[in-house]
Amino acid sequence: MSTTSTVPTLTPANGGPPHGEDSRDTPHSPPLTSADRVSKKPHLHADGDGQDSEDHQMEDEEELQQQPQQQQQLPVPQVLPLPVPVEHFTGQAAGPQQGAAQPIRTMPTEDLPQPLTRQAFNPYTMPYVAAFDDTTMAIAVRGENPHLLSTRNGGAIELPLPPHPVFPDTDFVHTHFATHKVFANVLRDQAEAVKAAGARALALVAHGGGQAMYKQTPEVATVVQTYIKGFAFQSNNNEGFDVKVYTPIPNKEDDGKPFAPPFAMFVKLPENADAIRTFLLQQEIFTVSPMLSFTAVTTDNPQASWKVLVITGDAIVPGATHRYVENQKQVLLRAIKQALERREVVSHFENLTSQLARANWGLTGTRKAIMNTALDTFSLEPATAEDAHGVAVPAYVLLAKPPAYEQTELEDWKAIVASRKSIWVGMDRFDVNAARVDCKLCKSDIHRTADCPIATTEGWAGVTPETLALPAAMQGGAGRGIGTRDGAARVDTEDMAAEAADVVVEEVEDAAAEEDAGATLARGRST
Repeated sequence: MSTTSTVPTLTPANGGPPHGEDSRDTPHSPPLTSADRVSKKPHLHADGDGQDSEDHQMEDEEELQQQPQQQQQLPVPQVLPLPVPVEHFTGQAAGPQQGAAQPIRTMPTEDLPQPLTRQAFNPYTMPYVAAFDDTTMAIAVRGENPHLLSTRNGGAIELPLPPHPVFPDTDFVHTHFATHKVFANVLRDQAEAVKAAGARALALVAHGGGQAMYKQTPEVATVVQTYIKGFAFQSNNNEGFDVKVYTPIPNKEDDGKPFAPPFAMFVKLPENADAIRTFLLQQEIFTVSPMLSFTAVTTDNPQASWKVLVITGDAIVPGATHRYVENQKQVLLRAIKQALERREVVSHFENLTSQLARANWGLTGTRKAIMNTALDTFSLEPATAEDAHGVAVPAYVLLAKPPAYEQTELEDWKAIVASRKSIWVGMDRFDVNAARVDCKLCKSDIHRTADCPIATTEGWAGVTPETLALPAAMQGGAGRGIGTRDGAARVDTEDMAAEAADVVVEEVEDAAAEEDAGATLARGRST
């Protein structure tokens, strides 16, 4: 990142949120007003006496006749043939690098080369590498998935003047935070006040935060406020900005759930504070100390998480070869899509998907074409989940572009996708939503706490699963005989947070005093 004295304006992508939001966290179709939205939930029809497909064909023909001639129909996406399922595989599969047929092995026989390049990578004999996965999703929508993006990808911005508080000078996996999650369990009056502030308000998601942290250590907001004030900018007369950080007020308290929402503090920026606002959103991840770190996000991102469901099963093998994982993902995706074409489901799913996508994505065409367009956004991401006993198990997370902004409509749509509690591929059974995937640290819903990519980034100096004093079941990896959660660990978490806050306050106050003295001297020399 290079320092510049100009402050660029962040351009929203495809009609995303206003106020110069970072385009990585905006939907690719603008949210509709209440007048534009579908006024009623679609009525889900039960299948009748076998006339469903004929009725749909007649209705589709009528729809096409009524459409203006200048509107171009969406072509039905081509479905490429899938490879032979692993459990039925008896022949050879062609390798893209080698050009010769090779068997799909379950476990690797070679270590990853260093440096790791496409040319040196053999997907048939080496472990899975996400960067080389060509089955993630349709290329046309791969860049739209906010869960697959990284921080600091919005171009050159104005950086703070030295000396300044320490922040991690590296890229992280972007954490997607929708508006409804930012304001989850926040007192309605406070939420309305934050929303009224518009672009002058941002949310600061404390890593490992939740009801316990904000109740036991309300001074965390003051610590973060001091930290942010330490960033001075040339465009602000070489001074810091007079910001104020507010602790969230829960709408409902639950002492038995220390990591329950609200998740975020709120910072109010002064007028003409584009420099600090852009810096906070572009950098996104900040470390105040090993016991306090946070993620800065907008308060007005209407696009929901792309997570739909979690799949687990014995046939999902940790550490498998790259080609085994790619092959299994394609076979499972095919099974999921075929399940949605079952007679008792297809009309429900097709009707709801087409209605929501027309209203929120602006699509035209037949119901079948629109449904296929939505299915093309489906992808499976390898993960580790926690079963009902808190034991780590290998899993896949199904991601898909949300066809709706309204949570009730979206949950109805997800319920249809997850209507089958198990998926059979050959003799292998895969369970649907029998385990959970979420992160108590960064609050992402597509990875487990122990697998948080923020905490595992090289050189990370912020909160980790270990400093959260989480139970062993949330810190260990899959297949290590890890145990279950217990109440004592929750108490330990609260005690640790209380003790840590006192240390952090002293550290930050001392550091701020030193930096203020250094900053005053430096600015005096520059004037």
